[in-house]
Amino acid sequence: MIKKAAMVMLIVFLTASLMVTFNIHPITASYVEEKGRIGTIHWGSGVAEESGYLNFGMGDIFWSIGNEERGYFYGSYYSNPAVYFADRIENYWGSYDSYQGPQFVWEFTNANKHEWFTESAITFAEETSQYYSGILLIRQSGLYGAVKPKSIHNGDLNHPRDYVLEYDWWYDDSGGSDFSILKPVATVSLHPQELDLWSDDEWITACIELPKSCDVNDIDVSSIFLNETVSAEREPIAIGDYNNNMIPDLMVNLERDKVISFILAEVNRRELIEKRFMKITLTINGNFNDGTPFQGSNTVKIIPTPKLMLKGRMLVPV
Repeated sequence: MIKKAAMVMLIVFLTASLMVTFNIHPITASYVEEKGRIGTIHWGSGVAEESGYLNFGMGDIFWSIGNEERGYFYGSYYSNPAVYFADRIENYWGSYDSYQGPQFVWEFTNANKHEWFTESAITFAEETSQYYSGILLIRQSGLYGAVKPKSIHNGDLNHPRDYVLEYDWWYDDSGGSDFSILKPVATVSLHPQELDLWSDDEWITACIELPKSCDVNDIDVSSIFLNETVSAEREPIAIGDYNNNMIPDLMVNLERDKVISFILAEVNRRELIEKRFMKITLTINGNFNDGTPFQGSNTVKIIPTPKLMLKGRMLVPV
C-alpha cells in the first residue's frame, strides 16, 4: 500500500510539474480574433506561425519569413483562392515585388482607384521597420480587405527558432470597398454651450468622447485644435464622464479670448447684432499617438450682450 501511495504521489508531482512548465512556456499557436463590426465591415487581429496561413474570413493567405522584420505574402501559387494585391512596386526588394499601401484602412474608399495584381510572392515589413510600406489591400473570394503586418518575432521559450506574424485585418463581407466608416469620429461637447461675448470666463472646455473601440488615453493632446486654429492647452487635462454614460471623456481647455476672436472673424457681426444671438458649429480635430486622426463637432450659441455696435474688427458695448 505504501509503494502504491508513493507511486501515485510521484505521478501527481510529475503531472503538476509538467503543467507548471506548460504555463510558464506556452506553445505559440495561430489564431484569429474578431474585435468589431460595423454593418458588413469586420475587423480584428491575429497571429500566424511561420510558413503558415492567415484566414480571417476571405480565404487562406500563405506567408513565410524573410528575416526578423520582413517576410513574404504568397498569392496565386500558394494561397487559396488566389489573392490579388494592390499597388505594386517593382523590384522593391531583390527579385520580389512589394506594394505601397495606405497609412490607415479608412483611406481605402474605392477599389477602382487601385491597381490589382497577383504574384507568387511579394515582400512586406513589420510596422516598426524602416521598410514598412503601409497596409496591404487585398481582393480574395470576391471580397475586399486589408492586412496590417504589426510584428514579426521569434516564438516562445520552448520554440525559440520559430517565428510568428502578428497582424490586424479588415474585410467587407458585402463585396464593397469603402472602409471610410472606420475613421474615428469623436463626440464633442463644448462648455459653456451659450457663449456670452462679454463674459469674464477665462476658458472654454471641450469634452471629447471616442467610440468604444478607442481609448482617450491614446490621444496626443498637443495635436488638438479647434477649427485648425485654436490649440488646446496641454495642461491641465482631465479624464472623466461628464454625461454619465459610462464612456470616458478627455476634457481640455481652450483659451476663451482666442475662440471668441476666431468666431468674430468667421460670423457676420451685423447679423449677429440684429438677431441678438447666432448658432455656430465648431470642430475639434486631433490625432492619436500613432498618428490616426479624429474629429468631432458641436454647435454652440453666441450671445452678443449687452447691446453691441460695430467698431473696426471689434464688437463693443454702446
